[in-house]
Amino acid sequence: MKSTVRRLEQLMYKTDLVPLDGRKKAWIYHHGILPTISWDFMMTDFNETTINTMERCVNKYLKKWLNITKSADPSILYRGAFGLSITSIRNACLTARTNTEITLCTSKDPIVRLTAKRRREKDHNASSHNTPKRLKRAVNDLVFQSQFCQSTRTPGDRRGIGARGTANRVRINKRSIIKRVKEMSDEEKIAKILSLASQSQWTNWDEVIHTDWKWNEMLYGLSSRMLSFWLNSVQNTLPDPVNLRRWGKQKTAQCPLCKWKNCTLQHILCSCKVALEQGRISWRHDSLLTIIVKHLKESKVKHDRDAHSCNSDSNLIQFVKKGVKPKRRKKPHTCFWGQANDWKILMDTRQKQYHIPPEIASSNLRPDICIHSTKAKKVCFIELTSPAEENITSWRIKKTEKYLGLLEEARGNGFKAYCRTIEVGARGFVSKPSLNVFSLFGFNEREKVNITKNLSKTAIRCSHFIWINRESSSWSHPNRLID
Repeated sequence: MKSTVRRLEQLMYKTDLVPLDGRKKAWIYHHGILPTISWDFMMTDFNETTINTMERCVNKYLKKWLNITKSADPSILYRGAFGLSITSIRNACLTARTNTEITLCTSKDPIVRLTAKRRREKDHNASSHNTPKRLKRAVNDLVFQSQFCQSTRTPGDRRGIGARGTANRVRINKRSIIKRVKEMSDEEKIAKILSLASQSQWTNWDEVIHTDWKWNEMLYGLSSRMLSFWLNSVQNTLPDPVNLRRWGKQKTAQCPLCKWKNCTLQHILCSCKVALEQGRISWRHDSLLTIIVKHLKESKVKHDRDAHSCNSDSNLIQFVKKGVKPKRRKKPHTCFWGQANDWKILMDTRQKQYHIPPEIASSNLRPDICIHSTKAKKVCFIELTSPAEENITSWRIKKTEKYLGLLEEARGNGFKAYCRTIEVGARGFVSKPSLNVFSLFGFNEREKVNITKNLSKTAIRCSHFIWINRESSSWSHPNRLID
């Protein structure tokens, strides 16, 4: 165990000396250093003290490479939800030891199985966190799920009773047991995270989509400073005035622009009066709005092309040979666009505004997007908000109530009127109900994932630019970002 600790420290130190970007050094740790010492994890049962020593070493270097505040909770590096999904030393050790235990339990040699059984019974009462107890708990959980839980799932998941439910049935094998052991390890960390008052606010963001950063996106999708900004913003460890006062770096927490007494990250990105008047926050809003309108126009063009091809194929007679089953024709996907071809998409920005057509409603309200068709007698109002993740639910309710009168007036004029809201947080998290808006306009699952990632990256870039200009009183009105 001591030699493994020394080897890990030497490898991390040598990697730190390499003249590479910090994200590439983290990649070397994940794909190079961990596999190098994984054999030691399989052959040796490391105690808790040794694992903690290795974790402290790895956390120190990863925080340095990714420019994370020293006081930040290191779980953001390893957790899948609201994190980077890097494999931790603890999870690597648990996975290796669990794999070894399963290999010994299922050995074809009866002497090996008997020896492993005696050792498990001997170690079963030693500690509540040793591998035999974790393995037994994981197997019991999977047995319970397979017997009682898999048949009670909702039909919307397509995992209930029926032919489609067989593909997602709970299976007790090596992969599922190792996955359950990792989940148990992550659940044990939640108690520690919840004890942190400021850094645990992300645990209350129940209505946002978890951002799954792949290595390709981490290395090339965002710059190192933007990634560092995102990691620190999720845990509220950026050097904003409130944190600087908490850390003893300055005596006051005044906003450099509007002189607000308690200037937090949420105040800088979303609610500063001077930033609102100068158009900093509306710049991020308009950049996100431009991306949404761009995808809506592409969806309309694609729908018209598919509808034209289906109509041309339906006029042809398809002859079928004797004894051959006829091929099923693809039915056109029904969505909001329908068969009308006079759709107009209006967008309201800070530089360019529009008015709702009088045949729809006579109102001074201007939703961010208005999509209407005179032939189909349909109109859809879309309102985009980019608040802090803590206020997404409240802003959705406010925006929905704001346009109730406009919907009633449009319906009174004979239009089928809809009102939908899209919420993209200042830290780049998209709300789950926003996916229903994309489904309404015919986007498939892959397209919805791409739109969500584009919106997330754009929000992070805009918020990062607002953050680095938080002390500058002038605003140059940059062009809108389009991914």
